[in-house]
Amino acid sequence: MKYITLLLISFSFAFGQTLDYGKSNFNQWGDTGQIITPMLQIKNISSNNIQIFVTRIEKNLPVNWTVCFCYIVCNPPSLDTLRIDMIPGETASIGNGFHADSIRGTGSVKLAVEVIGGSQKDTLVFTASSLASDIQSLNYPSSTKAFPNPCNNELIITNANGLTFYVYNAVGELIDQFECEKNLFKLNTSMYQTGNYILKFNNEKGNSFYQKLIIQH
Repeated sequence: MKYITLLLISFSFAFGQTLDYGKSNFNQWGDTGQIITPMLQIKNISSNNIQIFVTRIEKNLPVNWTVCFCYIVCNPPSLDTLRIDMIPGETASIGNGFHADSIRGTGSVKLAVEVIGGSQKDTLVFTASSLASDIQSLNYPSSTKAFPNPCNNELIITNANGLTFYVYNAVGELIDQFECEKNLFKLNTSMYQTGNYILKFNNEKGNSFYQKLIIQH
């Protein structure tokens, strides 16, 4: 199975008195060929009517990939700027729809959010990357499980004896590795940031199984 992950890898939020960024789903997963749409939520916390511009200021996409703004409707990929009028207390939900086609690779989009006539201007960077194609799944016994998922501070893996497993972040960087010598393995996940991860399990024969893990604190 092929996965796409979208990750907010860097941000510069100028938290002021005009805009507030609520809970936003910057980490999205999906298969190649789908449109995966992480959502940005912006709230006008001022007492005035405002206008904001959301502008795509940079994009680096593999061949045949496209990205579009989804606000009320999904707009053509050629539209790079949205102007949004907001009354006090209003929240606007804006999506970035990445169409990864069938091409594996990594793409990124940089957005600027600016209050017209104000001093607040924020920059957000999204990255989309294809992970691990041609994965050979391992037929584990039904007793081998990694739970709970999503998890908070502890992940429990049953029937783990003889397995080696690796923890990758959402852009494919290896951040931890463990050798399991007991059937029950407990992983302290409190040290990991909230987000999406990939677990890769290897058995003694070198066969592999990948699982998506969501950590929520």
